[in-house]
Amino acid sequence: MIEQIAIEHFKSIRKAEFVTKPLTVLSGTNSAGKSSLLQSLMMMNWLEKHQTDYLPLSELEGLSLGQCQDALCAKAATTDITFSATRDGHCFSWVFDAAEPENPFLTVTQKPEAPNPDQRLFGDFFFLDSERHGPRASYRVESKPLEQLGVGFRGEFAPYLLAINERATVRESLCHPEALRSRGDRWLKHQVEHWMGEFVPKIEFQSDLIPGTDRVRLSLKHAGVDSEWIQPANAGFGICYTLPIVVAGMLTQPGTVLIVQNPEAHLHPRAQSRMGYFLAHLAASGAQVFVETHSDHLLNGIRLSVAGAKAPIAHDQVIFHFLTMANAETHPITIDINAKGELSEWPDGFFDQTEKDLNHLFRTQIHG
Repeated sequence: MIEQIAIEHFKSIRKAEFVTKPLTVLSGTNSAGKSSLLQSLMMMNWLEKHQTDYLPLSELEGLSLGQCQDALCAKAATTDITFSATRDGHCFSWVFDAAEPENPFLTVTQKPEAPNPDQRLFGDFFFLDSERHGPRASYRVESKPLEQLGVGFRGEFAPYLLAINERATVRESLCHPEALRSRGDRWLKHQVEHWMGEFVPKIEFQSDLIPGTDRVRLSLKHAGVDSEWIQPANAGFGICYTLPIVVAGMLTQPGTVLIVQNPEAHLHPRAQSRMGYFLAHLAASGAQVFVETHSDHLLNGIRLSVAGAKAPIAHDQVIFHFLTMANAETHPITIDINAKGELSEWPDGFFDQTEKDLNHLFRTQIHG
């Protein structure tokens, strides 16, 4: 498991360290560094896989960050950018030179030295961007062997994975309890349908390769006698935005890093709360989950996942980081959670807008 991330001179982050747990939740004001932290993980993963002497800033696994002058913190005292991550007690560190402001890449000046060739920072890695693919008439086929497939940066390959791998066996600890009781199997398709049922009740999926093309057609229906298969466009954005999260979650192994930006997007408040529970369940099952969110419903779903005798995840497996901007740089506040689901602190701006608005409304109603 990754236990800590340190960043220097990257975008709005001049210098910051972040303790990480099986479930790490990032929140905060807009443009305060949440995405930058997650992007550093994607960049380190890319470098570990490719072992190059440069880091592209344009079209990096779906990211497009511009030039060196865009990546370098405006308050940096030098032109060095540093990413470090500690896993199982060993620190992996990269240093980049951003001296040429218009270069579309960073030059790697220092690479990590692993204690042995088999020790890596990352295993399986999934990154789901906040701008995921919505309803489509058809979806892409990925030109990779099955063992190398992922859901894609925007979730675009989730229907393809369902089409070719629907009978894949899901790890038992990931399985939906009701699916095991009612069907007794661990097929990917059935597990995805049961977990998706937490967000959209009684949903079923059918994903088929379109003959003679490199496309996949996704259909869905609500289980019932009179229900018919329909196109995703007739079901709204929430289902298509959520499906890749669930498919990726069911494919995780112990040690897999799963990053999800705004998993609450296009979901009803109840479904947002259940999404918090689902992500906690994944983390408790061995994946390391990083979440960026603006949803107090998702936050409360995670708190409920910690509290109680049957809670799926222990409180010391969850951590929150609240990021704000001051003097044009990122300032993180770390928030812990106890076994009752109580948070160690509640800084101003941390999921408190509902309370503020209701208090203002109450005063307005009383005083006119």
